[in-house]
Amino acid sequence: MDRAAMAGADEEKIAHLEAACALYRGPLDESIRGDWLLEHREDRLRRYRDAAGDLARLVNRTDPDRGLAILNTLLEHDVFNEDLYRRIMRGQARLGRLDATRRTFNLLETRFEAIDMEIDPSTRTLVHVLTRRSAA
Repeated sequence: MDRAAMAGADEEKIAHLEAACALYRGPLDESIRGDWLLEHREDRLRRYRDAAGDLARLVNRTDPDRGLAILNTLLEHDVFNEDLYRRIMRGQARLGRLDATRRTFNLLETRFEAIDMEIDPSTRTLVHVLTRRSAA
């Protein structure tokens, strides 16, 4: 991450961010219980989230499909990150993938319902606007 931050060209930043993302293998051993480990697990996920988010943003400039793939991989590790669903839906809509945008929203609904969490009203508005705009 430090090398990516210091890199000048996007290609160099992308290479460093790809290397950083490749190091993430998921949360630290979940068989170990203890509050002391929670902070380390969260820090690892945060760092991976930052690297993958930056990588997706840079890659998206030249390869939107790959940018979406990176975000979808990140989603596997961060399934309750509503902002991530919004980023994915925006990318899908930009590519004209109306059905994929709706499916992503439906996945968000299903996952949030399973844990009795409410979707932000702005996300509902966003999917409505994106799918209406894409249909037009």
